[in-house]
Amino acid sequence: MSKLFRFIAGSILIPVLLCSCAKREMAQEDIEDVIKIVDKYDQAQLVNNTAAMLDYANEILAAAEKFKYNNDSKNAKCLGLIRRGNAYASLKRYEDAVKDFDAAIREAPYFSTELVGYYHKIFALTACKRHAEVDAAARKALNLLDHIEKDLISKDDKEKRNIFLNYRKMVIIWWGVSLFKRKKYAEKEKLFTDFLSRFKNEKDFRESVEDAAVFYDDMAELYHALKNTEKELDFLHKSLSTDDGSIVFTETHLRLAGYAIRDKNYVKALKICDQALNIKSSRMNLDLRQRNQAMLLSAKVKIFQLMNKPEEAEKISSQNKINLSSDLKDHLDWLLFDF
Repeated sequence: MSKLFRFIAGSILIPVLLCSCAKREMAQEDIEDVIKIVDKYDQAQLVNNTAAMLDYANEILAAAEKFKYNNDSKNAKCLGLIRRGNAYASLKRYEDAVKDFDAAIREAPYFSTELVGYYHKIFALTACKRHAEVDAAARKALNLLDHIEKDLISKDDKEKRNIFLNYRKMVIIWWGVSLFKRKKYAEKEKLFTDFLSRFKNEKDFRESVEDAAVFYDDMAELYHALKNTEKELDFLHKSLSTDDGSIVFTETHLRLAGYAIRDKNYVKALKICDQALNIKSSRMNLDLRQRNQAMLLSAKVKIFQLMNKPEEAEKISSQNKINLSSDLKDHLDWLLFDF
């Protein structure tokens, strides 16, 4: 489970009595039991088992209902709602996902939980193209963060500062996806550069933000759309140098392979593909791993064809067990040849 969700799960340790004496308060062992179910959910998510994801999310919700309605049980309920919303999003049931995220935002006893609800809601709204609502939700989340940073966090409290900077990053990334889909490149660039300006320098950014590689990769995509090759390459390299191997951006490797192809440096292009194929990430589910491997092998086939080595191309092609969809084929051509 990511550090952000660990923080949320951990935040349910502060008891506040609110209601019914018929039910007892959550004890430490009850909280730990909920976290165990969350871990099972995460394992099901890794193998894209949406049926199990829904079961575990509902199990979390049922567990929360057994106890007094206080901050502990409310936060456990929010954990269940957010997880069930993610399961619905995996099934493309975005309307149901948004309802669960809205419920989590309403119920949230802590700002951290509320912000997680917001950025997952922004993702779901983007997926179902409700872009006006994306803008509204993102602005509410950023206004909340402004309030937290201004009034509730001491300048000397680096740990809290970093926690909420990471929430800001997630809101910005998902809002950025929506802006990019609408070709609002200038707005996305301002959003991202304003975020970077919050840090003293690049070292501060990398040390403060989880998965900085994600942010850099998004910046590279943006500058490709803006036809700024110099900045695109800069952020592609920053993304790979920041990634510790846990994320692995296949598209980033393929984009760099594309630049090597443009320069007719086919050996370098093959080497980049092989580097990506040899990285093992624990954070990709099975479907994504298979999709990425198929993309990289298909890229190697194209490179060997460009090198006029049909036998090598056929050999690699026979290793590829997955046929790319027409959309993925177009996406691969864009990554390798769109300059």
